[in-house]
Amino acid sequence: MNLIISNLPPSITQSEVEHAFRQRGADVQVSLFREGNPNNVLAVVKLKNASLVATHRMAQYLKGRSWQGRRLQVYVPLFWRGESEA
Repeated sequence: MNLIISNLPPSITQSEVEHAFRQRGADVQVSLFREGNPNNVLAVVKLKNASLVATHRMAQYLKGRSWQGRRLQVYVPLFWRGESEA
């Protein structure tokens, strides 16, 4: 399952996002996107072995939280045209 997190700070790194999720026990794969507005970094976080319910709980936990002074916007996409889930 995937989470989309936006409004991350421009200085954020992939390893920082991975570390934050791993502290909560999640096995993740993170991709950052800086195209468009360079002040608003977007992360696609693949939660490996997570159910839809667990993914939604994580999204609710993160939504509106502050990260380095930025309010996070988080959602679970219904359909994903990224890499194969296999």
